[in-house]
Amino acid sequence: YGKIFELIALERLVLQLSESVHYEGLMISKLREACGFEYTSKLQQIFQDIGFNKILINLCQQYYKNQNLANIVDLSAMVLNSKFSTFSEPANFALPIEFKAAFESYKNFQAKKFKGLKLKLLHELSKAEMQMLYPKQKNILQVSTYQMVILLLFNTLPSWTGKQIQDETKIRPDLLFHILGDLLKSNLIKCSNINNNTFDEDFNESDIKMAYIMQINENFSGENIKKDLILPLKSAEQKTIIDLNQSITIDGRMVIQAEIVRIMKNCKVLEKNLLIQEVIQQLSSRFQPEIPVIEERIRKLIEQEFLRRQLNDNDMLCYLDTNTKPSG
Repeated sequence: YGKIFELIALERLVLQLSESVHYEGLMISKLREACGFEYTSKLQQIFQDIGFNKILINLCQQYYKNQNLANIVDLSAMVLNSKFSTFSEPANFALPIEFKAAFESYKNFQAKKFKGLKLKLLHELSKAEMQMLYPKQKNILQVSTYQMVILLLFNTLPSWTGKQIQDETKIRPDLLFHILGDLLKSNLIKCSNINNNTFDEDFNESDIKMAYIMQINENFSGENIKKDLILPLKSAEQKTIIDLNQSITIDGRMVIQAEIVRIMKNCKVLEKNLLIQEVIQQLSSRFQPEIPVIEERIRKLIEQEFLRRQLNDNDMLCYLDTNTKPSG
């Protein structure tokens, strides 16, 4: 539960989706009381980092003012300690020219305030606001960083192939097709190679090809002046959940195995069903161990020669310490 809460809470805090940062802090405190400091240390540190960022923003604005810096892009950054962050390493990605000046100014500010600090951009968590100038209704788009860099390309050329977009942005192909699919579905861009009627039916990202030509849809009109186009990256989220579930499963098995060893080290000889009951009783306050998993861990310990079955009774288990293990 702690790991799942940590993942969801981090997403809420970093993406600023939390209804109350105060209540997030209270929840972290309650989790620390229930599970111990080691279960919440990472989340506690990131919570403190987010609080410090409020001070950092004010310092940065003062630095810009003192240096007479006037960036075209209004950049607001959230800095997290990489030692405590659970987010994956940033993917290869080419920053747009419009963004580079603002980022360089921010890096210079960080270099003066914190010696030796190295910044890594987490593009999948970043977002931007862009104003559309071509329709009569001047829409403001809330977009992801990936969506932003693709849309900015159309300021220089009216049409781009998928291959040209990939060469210019360095976004990996599978992620690029996902983003282009979202932009096509939102009707913000169009592709003559794809029938618009399919977007509400069986459209799949795999239908997009590198040779297909993308153009801005000049007839785009949003119902709201401020339109949110940010959609979750499902594939990335699913991979994170799968990795998390696998990690939790492995951790649970190792906890069960350690508990079996602890019990058998004390008892020396114990009937298998009694051992299973004891493991469940000892671990039930943390999680509910499954009997098949306990049995699988018992077999593993027998293979590793930490346990053995009695010759005259297979249901009786004996603990083998380092002095009684058979040699060879």
